[in-house]
Amino acid sequence: MTRHLAKLLDTLWYASMGLFLGLNAGTILGVVEAFDSSRKIDAAPGLLPYADPRFAETANEVVAGFMAQNIFKNNGSVALVLIGIALLVRISYPILTRLTRSALTGSLTLSRLRFIAVIVTCVLMLVGAKHMLQMNEDWPTLYEINAEQDVLDERRAAFDASHKTSERVVGGAWFVGAFSLVISPWCRRITDGALQSGDGKEEVNP
Repeated sequence: MTRHLAKLLDTLWYASMGLFLGLNAGTILGVVEAFDSSRKIDAAPGLLPYADPRFAETANEVVAGFMAQNIFKNNGSVALVLIGIALLVRISYPILTRLTRSALTGSLTLSRLRFIAVIVTCVLMLVGAKHMLQMNEDWPTLYEINAEQDVLDERRAAFDASHKTSERVVGGAWFVGAFSLVISPWCRRITDGALQSGDGKEEVNP
């Protein structure tokens, strides 16, 4: 029973982290393609305030921005769920091994590094989500017709800085998450053959 539960947790771990990494990579590639395509065809919205001549230089960004907002919002929510599942697995696994006194193999140091990496990934994704929500809220103010140009320039500069920070944070989360997945085969795991008895001796795990 213990082996089956351990394998289930391992499966959840690899599945959640694999989907998390794939989803984040796909999201970034999709958004990059949206902006690139909008620039190539010089797409522009025909709606005010975005169609105002003052915003002609960034008109194609508006079209891609509408798509990017929904992509980040939807995919970001799923990514947070996936990394949350991965964290729960990493918390549950050592609890299982202690309750069943299971015999373990693999590196304890790498297991600790993996756990820290998952925590860091979760924190970075939460920070990235906070930045994204704030950017979505601030984005319409970049196209406020009644605002002075210097005010719009300040808003744009602040938005661009936040955008760069968000990119670095989410990119960092991807690399740290990938690291935690790559080292997993060498981390601590339940062996296929034994449980520890109360006196510390190995017992055959049925």
